[in-house]
Amino acid sequence: MSQNFNTLELARIYESQGYIKDAFEMYQTLNKTSDTNEIRSAVKRLGKRIFQYNEKNSVASRVSERFKDYLELLILEKKIVAMTQFQNDKKCSKKTS
Repeated sequence: MSQNFNTLELARIYESQGYIKDAFEMYQTLNKTSDTNEIRSAVKRLGKRIFQYNEKNSVASRVSERFKDYLELLILEKKIVAMTQFQNDKKCSKKTS
């Protein structure tokens, strides 16, 4: 038994408790049947917040990935330097032998 309880009061409660996506969806549903300034304003406001949240997380994710790449390159560089040094040492030891 699934009933739809989309009410303005419940949307307000969801928003005040931080359930932004749920509140946004409820406001969108209410906007289809009730065209009030409060509902339109809430849809716009919460839509912007969701977009900014997604954008922020997207940027943070990209920065995190680039930092991970940077660290992997540093490790690779250290390995190359160590390998080159090892090969040079090996060549020098063969010449002196």
